[in-house]
Amino acid sequence: MVANMRKGILAAGTVAMATVLGLGAATAAEKITLRLHHFNSPVGGAHVKFMQPWSERINAKAGDRMEIKVYPAMQLGGKSRDLYNQARDGFVDMIWTVPGYTANRFPKTEVFSLPFVSGNAEQTSQAYYEFAGMHLMDEYSDTVPVMFHVSPSTGIYSTKPIVKLDDLKGLKLRAPGRGAGAGFKAIGANVIGMPMPQVPEALQRGVIDAVFTSWAVNKTFKLFEATSHNVELSGVSTTPFILTANKASWEKLPAEMQKIIREESTIELAAQLGRIWDADDVAGRENAEKTSKTFEPKGAELEQWKNIMQPVIDEWIAEMKGKGVDGAKLVADAKALVAKYSKTN
Repeated sequence: MVANMRKGILAAGTVAMATVLGLGAATAAEKITLRLHHFNSPVGGAHVKFMQPWSERINAKAGDRMEIKVYPAMQLGGKSRDLYNQARDGFVDMIWTVPGYTANRFPKTEVFSLPFVSGNAEQTSQAYYEFAGMHLMDEYSDTVPVMFHVSPSTGIYSTKPIVKLDDLKGLKLRAPGRGAGAGFKAIGANVIGMPMPQVPEALQRGVIDAVFTSWAVNKTFKLFEATSHNVELSGVSTTPFILTANKASWEKLPAEMQKIIREESTIELAAQLGRIWDADDVAGRENAEKTSKTFEPKGAELEQWKNIMQPVIDEWIAEMKGKGVDGAKLVADAKALVAKYSKTN
């Protein structure tokens, strides 16, 4: 299946190779610069541990023929929600973003945000990568997808006490995507969409009471400084990410340069990124536990959370059916892939 997945992802970029081979000698002699734009902090884990070393490896292989320059923290302008369009429209050459920042635009990708579909980041990143080759290439057909991975399983940081399910009712809760948000709406939370860089100030000003995100994010945004209570919800949801390229920029690359990028963007990298996120998750949780009280639903109480959130999956499947998509198969395939990589890790 992994081999087929790789073919699926590669297919998005290889159609243009024959045309690229016909580029003139003068063009081939010029050094190509690709601008990679993203919202993460220049000291954030995604920038420091993923995109910067990833681009440096590619640049080393490409020599004086190609260079990827990484621009963190929206340095080239716009908002986080603008990133995908920036890649599609050619404002930049590549972007890294959360598909969920543009609600309803990538509905099949939402499957990994649905309640209790995911595992840890290492398992789910590999599952998402393979799943993308099976099911998602049409959702991103106006760009050239390069990399898929996810954040660790998420929890809640709150300025208000949460020691039981009912404490979420009326809570102003930031969630990163529609799938995760729907689960908490079912419980009774007032779900608010918001890019992560805006969250610390929103917590301090009382715009939101809590944020649903990974413990790993704590290290970058220091959420423990603004919150006093946590909820541990292993497997409840995760946040999918994508690194994708502008089509015209990709098609101008010589086939050899495309190959270098693909060689550095495999399912093995997805697993590595997952391990990095999971390690950061441990450190982030430790920071939170030093300053906050932690609640973890278990046993019958956890089953209560799952039962309340199950209709969210059912409604999503019904919605996908209305769009002519077999949502039940997507959920089954996503869970099967997470289980597959849970056995191998």
